Amino acid sequence: MAAQSLVNLARTFWMDEAGFARQHAHPWFVWKVGRPSEAPIVAPTLTIGGDQNKPRSGDPIAIPILKGKASVFAMGITIGRTENNDVVLRHEEVSRFHAYVQEASGVLNLVDADSKNGTWVNGLRLMASKPQPLPPTASIKFGQLQITYYDNAAFIDFLRNP
Repeated sequence: MAAQSLVNLARTFWMDEAGFARQHAHPWFVWKVGRPSEAPIVAPTLTIGGDQNKPRSGDPIAIPILKGKASVFAMGITIGRTENNDVVLRHEEVSRFHAYVQEASGVLNLVDADSKNGTWVNGLRLMASKPQPLPPTASIKFGQLQITYYDNAAFIDFLRNP
């Protein structure tokens, strides 16, 4: 599933909260896409259902953290700039293969894949190849790209109380 406009996703949530929670039982990234003058944003990967779901410049997007069909990497849910990743973040600070999310004993971990510009969770830089457990919500930086991580329950709470 590709990134979606957070505004449109919130509308879907408010129309059927229980159905939304069942259909989207996975963690999310929220990226507050910059305006065109705020380089170095390139563009988020979209769309679902055509142009009506494309975010306008400055609209936040929600990116599901899910294993994609095209990804051949077995270590987890890959994050990077290129299309062969499960989560694609088109930004010049993001490496082609930057990081990955993997589950161990029921805990989701974020792992930096020895990226050029580094990965941070709540202000702490990750060591390459060393898993970092993710709390229910976290501020994450891939290089200088700032996003917010939400586990499924925290994302539902965020939609209820923006």
